[in-house]
Amino acid sequence: MSKEMPEDIIATIKEQEFLHSQLSVTEIDYRAAVLLLVGVAQNDTSNARVAAQVLLSLYNGYEYHVDLTDLGLLDYKILQAALIAIRGRIFVSVEPHEIIEDGQAIFKRLAQQWPTLHVDNRNPHVVGFRLRKEVTESAIKEAIQSLKKTDKKVTKVEVARLVGISREHVSKSYGYLFPKKDRSQPK
Repeated sequence: MSKEMPEDIIATIKEQEFLHSQLSVTEIDYRAAVLLLVGVAQNDTSNARVAAQVLLSLYNGYEYHVDLTDLGLLDYKILQAALIAIRGRIFVSVEPHEIIEDGQAIFKRLAQQWPTLHVDNRNPHVVGFRLRKEVTESAIKEAIQSLKKTDKKVTKVEVARLVGISREHVSKSYGYLFPKKDRSQPK
């Protein structure tokens, strides 16, 4: 009893085979694309930044994200290499640092060369907030030291006054900078 497959299933299988043949990449092409992108990323041009984004995103997609609109900034040859590298990561199933010699060290250097591409450094609002927090924290520490040097009582009210922010903000956001009071000792 021989049953033929329905034509819609056959058509779907043929379409998947065609798409796979169009998208698949050889290991050799993948390696060549990664090497080209590494060479570009080690420079200091707009192509370099985008090439580094692609490589680092393929290397560690959690900590690096490629801005897809930036791909439009690439020269066609480099864009082709970027697209081959993306397809290679999927179809060859090998991380880019593993497809080239000394890849781990190369990608570590790329991450060091391009720290601004790390997700923690990409959002200007987050970066600005961190910078403001660091500046305020530093000012509070200096105010505390200044009060101690002049033998004045270190209070959140006095520190807030010296730094120029509210006592509530000092207490809520920077209370950890003040020594904990020992409440076990009687007054």
